[in-house]
Amino acid sequence: MQKYTFQGLGLFAFLWIALMGCEKDRVISASDSLAFSIDTLFFDTVFTEVGTATRNFKVYNRSNQTLRIESIRFERSNSPFRFNIDGETGTSVENLELLPGDSAFVFVEATINPNGGNLPLVVEENLVFQFGNGQRNMPIVAWGQDANYIRADTRVTGLPPYKILPPNAVWTANKPYVIYGYAVVDSANSLQIEAGTKVYFHSGSGLWVFRYGQIAVRGTKEQPVVFQGDRLEPQYQDIPGQWDRIWINEGPAGRDNLIEHAVVKNALVGIQLETLPFSYNLNAPTSENKTTIRNTRIQNCSALALFLRNYRVDASNCVVVNGGQYAIGISGGGEYQFNHITAGNYASVVGRKTPAFFMTNAYEAEPGVVQVRSITNSRFTNCIFSGIERNEFDFDLNNLAPNQVVFDHCLIKSEKTFSSTLVVESYFNQNPGFTDVGAFNFKPTANAFIRGKGKGGIETADIDLNPRNIDTPDLGAFEYKPD
Repeated sequence: MQKYTFQGLGLFAFLWIALMGCEKDRVISASDSLAFSIDTLFFDTVFTEVGTATRNFKVYNRSNQTLRIESIRFERSNSPFRFNIDGETGTSVENLELLPGDSAFVFVEATINPNGGNLPLVVEENLVFQFGNGQRNMPIVAWGQDANYIRADTRVTGLPPYKILPPNAVWTANKPYVIYGYAVVDSANSLQIEAGTKVYFHSGSGLWVFRYGQIAVRGTKEQPVVFQGDRLEPQYQDIPGQWDRIWINEGPAGRDNLIEHAVVKNALVGIQLETLPFSYNLNAPTSENKTTIRNTRIQNCSALALFLRNYRVDASNCVVVNGGQYAIGISGGGEYQFNHITAGNYASVVGRKTPAFFMTNAYEAEPGVVQVRSITNSRFTNCIFSGIERNEFDFDLNNLAPNQVVFDHCLIKSEKTFSSTLVVESYFNQNPGFTDVGAFNFKPTANAFIRGKGKGGIETADIDLNPRNIDTPDLGAFEYKPD
């Protein structure tokens, strides 16, 4: 009996050990057990190499059990990438196992024709690791063509990823610039962008001139500076919201900013000028410095084309059109001199009830805290505020702060009535007579209403540097010129 019991115990112990061994070696398929050595795999300027380049990263099994990856594949069926993991090569692998605590190198190869003239600046892909309970993706980004690539290298909670530019940077037209994240002009630093320079932004990216920084965009009529998204395929030509914005904060008196002969298109917000809206700076007064915007197009933005708050701005001969909410939005205090501006919303945005132009001197600085500021010494002359809605011009000025604003010799589309001291010698609800708004051609036709309706002596030339009629110029950015 005792022998039988002993043998039974021995058999039980053997089975227990065997079962424990099976438990330890049990194969699992769980995405949360896999870890990567990096968060994104980058190929820098692969299009300018010989066409093939290889990069690598490591995958880790963080569990104490064997991990089965059901499949590894590229998201796109025609991917220009291949990979090698644990001796397996190709565009897909199935049922790969990693032992407990083990790791493996993944080598990814890009084969892209560097001579492809219509290649995008950025090729994106995902390497997908499929498990029983989901998947994990390794993003792959290949940057191409001969360009200057600026990649964010700093991450701070509450801010977008960014990279601080070298002091007193100068961007030239020799090669385009591709921004991945935010390029930052830091305090006391400056950025000069020369004529003909092209700046491309990846999704969510932007250019930030931090408080006390300075920017000068020096385009010419023949060689404008262009800011746009990095997708160059024809279908992306007029899609708004492809990148974030140009964001410029305040500076000291005399440290002014300049944007001349530029094209800013397809952003979330084209240009945003405001005092830094961080908690420690909420009570900052109107900027002491000034930003001048001349002969510039800001168009096709998914939120606002031009957003201004607590700033001083001189703008002339500009086209500011097609914002998903506003073409021009002004809030808080400021000082604004706008001459010969063509502003309008002509894109059909479902549900839009906002006007092309809106001004208010009150805003919510932080939740529940409303600030009321003064808009002083501000005049809008020879401007056009139009669009496809019935009311494309509106304002809401709080009298708790004094305001000095005049709209003089402007064409306004609105069914509302405005004070004769606010709107003087202006015209309402007339068709401007643009050539082709669908093609962003806002030049007046020969019989356009806006011809000869302006106030003389303001600007001697238009956005294309054509001479203006001295006494009775045309309204808006363009002076009529016969073909």
